[in-house]
Amino acid sequence: MAPTARRPTPQSRAPTSQQQARLQRLQQGVIDAELRASRRAILGSFRERLRHNPATLAADDFLALADRSIVETAIVIAARSITGVDACALRTCEAPTGKLRITRQHGLPRAFLDRFAAIDLWPYPEPLLIDDLTTSPIRRGQPSLDGLLAAGFPAVQAYPLSDGHGALLGLLSLHHRTTGAHPAQDQLAGAAAHALGQLPASRP
Repeated sequence: MAPTARRPTPQSRAPTSQQQARLQRLQQGVIDAELRASRRAILGSFRERLRHNPATLAADDFLALADRSIVETAIVIAARSITGVDACALRTCEAPTGKLRITRQHGLPRAFLDRFAAIDLWPYPEPLLIDDLTTSPIRRGQPSLDGLLAAGFPAVQAYPLSDGHGALLGLLSLHHRTTGAHPAQDQLAGAAAHALGQLPASRP
């Protein structure tokens, strides 16, 4: 009896460049989803502490788990919890231009964000506490302060955030719809600066 002829086994084809790119996108999507879920879980576990105690930003157990995204979001969570704060913004230094760009915010109108998302290096080394922008001479030459007044925030507290060597890391601003003196938030600013200063430059 003649031997039965065998059909050649089809060889698997190597994936095309388009298929490889699609697979990489899918894999990256899974990684990104897991990272977002992890960040939400970390923020959820610290949210109440952040709302009641800004010093949580500088706590070792928080910093051991937090990356840059978590730290920036946590700073705004803590700022939003302060009585009388109607809006807030965190700006961080943008390399290599040195501009201060808003990375997290709450309550500022879109028109302001579109125009003042990034500003030149902040000229004031000390906290800037303005009870009434309508009467403050500091408004001169500062279009962003005029923008805040136009947006309905006549009082502002702006805290430069620096590392232990004096290098500017960012700017935390708190905005009020009512004029008058508002309690200083040095503890919040100090904890925020410490948290930013603990992030390695290469950490995302």
